Amino acid sequence: MYILCTGAAALMLYLLFYHGVQQQLLFQKSKPVKQSNGAQSDLSKQMVRLMEEEALFKESDLTTAKMAGLLQVKPYLVSAALNNSLQQSFPEFVNRYRIKEAERMLATPAFDHYSIEAIAFESGFNTPSAFYTSFKKATGCTPAEYRGKAQGASKKTNSSKELFGAYQVTAYVLSATLCPRLKQVPTYCST
Repeated sequence: MYILCTGAAALMLYLLFYHGVQQQLLFQKSKPVKQSNGAQSDLSKQMVRLMEEEALFKESDLTTAKMAGLLQVKPYLVSAALNNSLQQSFPEFVNRYRIKEAERMLATPAFDHYSIEAIAFESGFNTPSAFYTSFKKATGCTPAEYRGKAQGASKKTNSSKELFGAYQVTAYVLSATLCPRLKQVPTYCST
């Protein structure tokens, strides 16, 4: 009885395999859907818009799948668009915005009472160690060094404001009015 059942099972598997080979379903590779460079460029522009206008980078649980869901595309298309259009991986893309936000917060006196870890979490990082590593790699200095140099620069700026008075304030207001999208953060560390 055992031999009969084993033989019947082997024959059944052989017939299924033979049928699959005949149908070429088992060995047929699915071809990935390719997007044109224009479509990838448009997708990467949409991702940049989401990062800049919606500040998605502040979400610590942001993934390619979540970004793809917001853009209503497959996750691999998000990765492909970033790799081909911006030559960056998804984590590099997101961390660039997180580091930029952390630099802004560290250089702004209104955030002096925030700890560096609080700034890390506010910027979207999950752990302080990931923040420290990414920040040092991007700026060439630690967040504490950056804050110290930024505060030193702001003291110099304050003394120059006394020298230049209203001219400097007027120039700043004009540049902010003429270029509202310009959100340049001064760099205090060499890369």
